[in-house]
Amino acid sequence: MLLAAMMGLWGGCVLGIAAARARAPAPEGTPDYAMAFQHPLVVAGIAAGYLLMAPGLGVVIRIYLTRDIRARIAETTAIHNLAAADGVVGQGSAADALGEGFAGGLDLNLGGI
Repeated sequence: MLLAAMMGLWGGCVLGIAAARARAPAPEGTPDYAMAFQHPLVVAGIAAGYLLMAPGLGVVIRIYLTRDIRARIAETTAIHNLAAADGVVGQGSAADALGEGFAGGLDLNLGGI
């Protein structure tokens, strides 16, 4: 809810600035909103809001949806014969960001993005 309110406020401010920049072509004419919304600062403001919203939405999804599902799975999981896992040994070298890919390290959880 808070994220939606903040993005609504951001969008309202950017679009309000664009509407304020619109100029009427004639004294009795309507303002040219199309040109105002194509101004580079307005487009940059919309793009910045979108780029801030995407990771924010990923964080909200992870905290409120994915975490609850993982917690329920962990609570209902039962491990049998745990003593057999004593002989397990790791092999090879640990994976790093270069081995796994840089984009995989972002893990925004946005449904395939």
